[in-house]
Amino acid sequence: MQQLFQLDHLVSLDDLAMREEASRSPSTFLKKLTTPVVLDEVQKAPAIFDAIKLNVDQEGIPGSYFLTCSTAFSSKIGICESLTGRIGLSVKVSC
Repeated sequence: MQQLFQLDHLVSLDDLAMREEASRSPSTFLKKLTTPVVLDEVQKAPAIFDAIKLNVDQEGIPGSYFLTCSTAFSSKIGICESLTGRIGLSVKVSC
């Protein structure tokens, strides 16, 4: 994703410190990021979805956040926000 869209910033929530910060205070975590940014393994911090939705609604800047995960995030327990109208999906298929 980072290479595809030529983005300079990547944050992986595989990093425990990043994940804990994103879970503890999602809006503060997002404010610290330089956008556009790839947030990898975003499903590991479910609270961040509401913060992203609010940020996108308030700022109105498309393409600020590129979310990647190794599972369909909408099927994860604890993630209630679908981000309808605010998200584009890209599916990687391996054979």
